[in-house]
Amino acid sequence: MEFVKKQVVTFLMPLVVYVFMEEEGTIRGIDKNGTVYFERVGQGRLGFPLPVLPSEETILQIEADKQFRILNEEQLKTQAVFLPSEIEDFVAFAKKFAILATTLPVGDSYYSDDERFKIGYLSQIVSRTKKGKKWEETPLDTPARVNRLNGDIELNAEKFRAYTVPIRMFMLLHEFMHYYFNSASETEVDLQALRVYLALGFGKIDAVYALTKVLKDSPLAIQRVDLLISYLKMHQNNEA
Repeated sequence: MEFVKKQVVTFLMPLVVYVFMEEEGTIRGIDKNGTVYFERVGQGRLGFPLPVLPSEETILQIEADKQFRILNEEQLKTQAVFLPSEIEDFVAFAKKFAILATTLPVGDSYYSDDERFKIGYLSQIVSRTKKGKKWEETPLDTPARVNRLNGDIELNAEKFRAYTVPIRMFMLLHEFMHYYFNSASETEVDLQALRVYLALGFGKIDAVYALTKVLKDSPLAIQRVDLLISYLKMHQNNEA
């Protein structure tokens, strides 16, 4: 895909980037390290909330494969977010990791400042089965998993790097909620992650993208996306 028009803009957080696409096409915001903060196919007026940026003044290159113009930069209209302390601490760690993941070395484990939370950034997630005295490893296709006993998260680095920051954040929140609520239910965890996700200022479309981009086309995946959309219709957030 060739992006034919580009603009370099300095943004102050938090905000929503509003653009107008002359024709249907793909538009994205990307920083100098290659981290994608939003990416969407659309036409007309589009809004992209940016609740996670590396600093209060961030330079992004906005680029698209069709003609576009930036309409304005408006502040996000969000209320103060009150989260349980453990979730709040994980969110702070997840934000840092979601931004840095584009360039972080693969094969290492990364910890929050207080070492309460751990992310293994792996070339491949594997399951280990003991057969006799030996352990056998089987590669898994999943992009992420969590140990519900201790909260340790494992990520497939190649898959994770391909996602935008909003999708990365939803994935991390989803995995953490498995641990926080000690739940194996994907649909329950989707909704718990969504509540925090929207409270942080992310848009409804980003939440749907997060599931549709990550999940495969299976009956369970379709059920999870439908449930998420139904919840979003009942609970209006920002228009983006």
